[in-house]
Amino acid sequence: RRVSVARVLRGAGSGPAGGRASGRARRILVVSQIALAVVSVYLTLTIACACAYYIAGMALFDAVNHALTCMPTGGFSTRNASMAAFGPYIQWVTIVFMFLAGTSFTLHWRLLGRGPRAYYRSPEWRVYAGFVVAGTLVVAAMVFVAITARQMVAARLRRAEVMSAPAAAPINTPAMGPFNSKPAAVAA
Repeated sequence: RRVSVARVLRGAGSGPAGGRASGRARRILVVSQIALAVVSVYLTLTIACACAYYIAGMALFDAVNHALTCMPTGGFSTRNASMAAFGPYIQWVTIVFMFLAGTSFTLHWRLLGRGPRAYYRSPEWRVYAGFVVAGTLVVAAMVFVAITARQMVAARLRRAEVMSAPAAAPINTPAMGPFNSKPAAVAA
């Protein structure tokens, strides 16, 4: 038995043609349309990412290079410190475009025809967004707990220092030698 590409795509319901195909020529046309749609979405998002980086204050060379690695979520950078070398606006641009890059490009293509409803109707996108939100909340909670625990330990250490401060003068006074507690000989 043969499984045609059109049946697979029709079953998945992906692509700009919506899975409507019949005949060999039609199947090739549908596959080429889908490939063209995915490439055009990828190029559009990459150019938009580069422009957003540039507007946020990144140099043009860095903006293009980071856009080319942000969209495929490679994470490479032109700087040794990676994204830490840039300000928070640029880091937020990276977060937004990496989220968009993680979404199905055929779903982005559907956005043009159906609007934002295409995202909400897609179970794939809902699960993806749910995992991203859940992961963000878990990491935020872990950071909050770590900061709170560090602050509590620091406060306890400050209290311990105050409570254990010596009430008497130190042993090493000018009248005494540095390593013994007997008074030094006084010259007459």
